[in-house]
Amino acid sequence: MFSVDLISQEALEAVHQASLQVLGETGIMVKDEKAREAFEQAGAKVNHDRQIVKIPNGLVEKSIETAPFEVTLFGKERSRLDFGSGQVRFINGFGTVNIYEWQTKKKRKATKKDLIHLVRVVEQMDQATIVWPEIYPQDVPEKMIELHIAQAMVENTEKHCMLTCYNPDSIQNLIEIGKAACGGNLKSLQKKPIISIGICVTSPLVLDEVVAPSLVRCAETGLPIVLGSLAQAGATAPATLSGTLVTQNAELLGGLTLCQIVRPGNAFIWNHLGIYEHLNN
Repeated sequence: MFSVDLISQEALEAVHQASLQVLGETGIMVKDEKAREAFEQAGAKVNHDRQIVKIPNGLVEKSIETAPFEVTLFGKERSRLDFGSGQVRFINGFGTVNIYEWQTKKKRKATKKDLIHLVRVVEQMDQATIVWPEIYPQDVPEKMIELHIAQAMVENTEKHCMLTCYNPDSIQNLIEIGKAACGGNLKSLQKKPIISIGICVTSPLVLDEVVAPSLVRCAETGLPIVLGSLAQAGATAPATLSGTLVTQNAELLGGLTLCQIVRPGNAFIWNHLGIYEHLNN
């Protein structure tokens, strides 16, 4: 088994304690009333006018305890994927909206056909264990882009599909696509999740009007949630590595806590996507 350890346990604990302090003293902004009410009923201090939620340490630690340490994802016909054992897994890229044609050496808008072709390529790559929407097609209606992406992915790979959501109203339709691939049964999808829902917080420290309700709806359904933080060191997070880690960790702990309040034991996967701002530009 190949694994990577970049930070000592002492440093990790320091990041964790600082994250708890941020959540308890500064809090996070939650731009959804239902989500704020869930936090409040669980014991968090909520200022509804400012949309700020301050989460006590005990509530965060309880949520960490109820969240499963290991998460298992499935493909339609492939073996199970266990996360939490320390094994490194690889996934394809994400979010391309333009294509550079090597034949013509010209740039053009990405299409759904491009996405289908790429999904079929990733399907044949042993290194990639999960398929992520590497292409965001620009030839489909913007309000339905998640559904077109989900269809293209689920219909063209046997691997696990990590779908994305930018509209909480799309969650139910994504679930229906997953159910259809599992024979139309929600319990089968919950037992053998062939899809997960990927969402990204807004840094610094915001669960916005898309992320907060999407987290609630995913947890209510019992689907695995992949929450990402794209905190940018020197811009939307402190310039130091440790400061950026604290920001990201606090954001993800806030999302985890909301998820576990709604459905204790729901699968939840951390997704750190931090980058650096070029401050000399």
